[in-house]
Formats: sequence, C-alpha cells, structure tokens
Amino acid sequence: MVERSTRGASKQRRDQINIEIQKLRDLLPLSDSIKDRLFQLQVMSLACIFIRKQRYLPHTVLRARSVDASIGQSTVLPLRQIDACKALRGFLLMFTKSGKLLHISENASEYLGHSVEEIMCQGDSVYDLVDSRDHNAVQSELLSGPPSLSVPDAFPDDRVFICRMNLSRSAKRQLQYHKFVLVQGRYLHPAEYYQACMSLSSPSSLVQPFVLVQGRYLHPAEYYQACMSLSSPSSLVQPVFAAYCQPLINPENAEMLSAGNTSMFRSLHLMDMKFLYLDEM
Repeated sequence: MVERSTRGASKQRRDQINIEIQKLRDLLPLSDSIKDRLFQLQVMSLACIFIRKQRYLPHTVLRARSVDASIGQSTVLPLRQIDACKALRGFLLMFTKSGKLLHISENASEYLGHSVEEIMCQGDSVYDLVDSRDHNAVQSELLSGPPSLSVPDAFPDDRVFICRMNLSRSAKRQLQYHKFVLVQGRYLHPAEYYQACMSLSSPSSLVQPFVLVQGRYLHPAEYYQACMSLSSPSSLVQPVFAAYCQPLINPENAEMLSAGNTSMFRSLHLMDMKFLYLDEM
C-alpha cells in the first residue's frame, strides 16, 4: 500500500511539472510550429534566455539626447525598427560578461546553419557557439573588461578577436558559397603554419569558419558598480558585451572560394606592394 501511494505521488509530481513546462512553452514569443517541436529542456533553456533578456532590457536600450540644449529632453530609440541585419556581412550578438546570451540577430542562421531558436535551444551561453579550442581566448577578452572611466580614453574600448564557431551539417556543405572580402587585417601565422595544417588536417576539420568578433561593453565599470549597490542579490546584472561577428575566409579554402567568384579578385605583389598581377575585373 505504501509503495503504491509513493508511485502515485511521484506520477502526480511529474504531471504537475509537465503542466508547468507546458505553460512556459505557451508563453514563449515563438510561432506555434516552433513550439510544437520543442523538448522540455529546450523550453526551459529558451525561457531562461527570454527572462534574462527582460531583466537586462533597461541596461541595453540606448537614449539619444537632443542636440538642442533648449529642448532638454531625451528620446528613447524604438525597440523594433526596420531589420537592417540582412544588409550586414555578418550577424549581431549580445551577451553578459560570463557569456550568457541576451540577443542573436535573425540573420545568424544564414552563417551558422541553425535557426536562432535552435541556437538558443542548444544552450544559453556564447561558449556553446564557439569552438572549444577558442574558449580560453574568448574568455580572456570578456574578463578583461569593462574599462573604468577613471582611465583617460579607456571607454569605450573596442575589442577585436577571431574565433571559430560551430556550424550545422548543411552549413559545412555550403561554406564554399560564403562571399566576404576582409581588407583590414593580417595573416595570423606564417605560410608554413597553413601548409602544415593542410597536410595534417582531415577534410572535416577544414570547414570550421573563423569569425571576426568586434564589439564593446555598453557601459563603464562604474555603471555596473552603481547597479550592484542599488540592487537586491536576485536582480544583479553583469556587464553587457555587444558584438558584430563577421565570418572570414579560411586560408585552407581560399583557392576554392576564389574560383569563379565574381565578388573576389586575386592580386600578386612585390615586397613594396607594387602590383605584379591583378585579375581582370
């Protein structure tokens, strides 16, 4: 009798949990077709991201002050404007200092091969997107900020770094169709390094795209210190990092990408950068 009662109580608790998760799923700002495909863990992961986004909203909405001092009013930029992300050769990310995701632009699916919902379902951290080999490099960039206003010209502090991001299987197959030109930059390693990579790497390891990440913390250190002094422990906020991510051409697939690609050209230079050869354009 006791065992039967215990089993009944356990089933009742599971049923109650299922009901609560169903309520959470119904509240998610997603289409019904996407909601129907979500597992329970995915529902909970998405709920955490949307709740976190609401908590951080007051710290990410920018205020544009009027140039005319006689007006003396602040205007709040509208939250939803024309989606200009599709015009970018990259996608936008926003996450906290510890890497917790706050925002992914809709066009990220064009580069990573996953929909935004799938990306968020896989995890709620930017480290779920970044290849494990680059976790330490990304972490060191995030932990070194934000700068203090007490240091002259330290804020805003733009960061630029390169990392590899995980792709879906379909994106790996379609990687050769990415068309980007990066004018500003340098080779990360000497020619011998890439030759060694070509000889040692398997075909599956050559499709991992490098991504140029450029961004900054939205506020100086004093802003977050003031927030911590005024907030309760449950409402504390971490510094917010906003980034623009631009996929780069891998040195390993540059030859394949340039063949027949009208948006790319090839040039050959002397050491003083004088032209030896330039493709017909």
